[in-house]
Amino acid sequence: RQDADPDTESLVEAAKRDARSTPAGPLAIHCAYLTAEDLRPPYPPERETAPVVLRVHDHGVLIAGEELRTTIERPTPADFAAYIRHVNRLVSDTFPPDQTDHTPSYRELYTLAATACRHYIFLKENLLIWRKTEVLLAFLMGYDDHPQAEVVRRFIEQGPAHRDVDTDFARDVSLLWRALHGEVTT
Repeated sequence: RQDADPDTESLVEAAKRDARSTPAGPLAIHCAYLTAEDLRPPYPPERETAPVVLRVHDHGVLIAGEELRTTIERPTPADFAAYIRHVNRLVSDTFPPDQTDHTPSYRELYTLAATACRHYIFLKENLLIWRKTEVLLAFLMGYDDHPQAEVVRRFIEQGPAHRDVDTDFARDVSLLWRALHGEVTT
């Protein structure tokens, strides 16, 4: 749509808040409400459109309406870096390294580690890998000597269905996030 309805906008924001607070299902289907303006620069980080537009640009399939994919401008590494800085602020508040009152689930930590690796690889190589296991493997293949590689290796060895989490491992994942984002966003 060309014009965004304010009531729809508030519903979308409420749905986003609910989605962030609800664990995704096993196949984690993502839904995004985008206007025609959202498909063109600038891509404001707080709207979190850069990765969605990037995915539509690279992998989108038209199911109805007119073809827009050819007119979509691919977000630049700078657009994505701004988005990552925004997400980093949100995650840093949610998963502090010294957190003792709540240990995140293994699934949350797996997603956090995969996201950190995805962001790192994208900003280093302009390559976006969506599948969590693939991005963790790609990180190890390209950055096996990285000081945080051992945390990623542990995820690969245990797989996404592992269940045991201790506070030390949660801290290590939080430190992985900070280390990778500190290298690419400063």
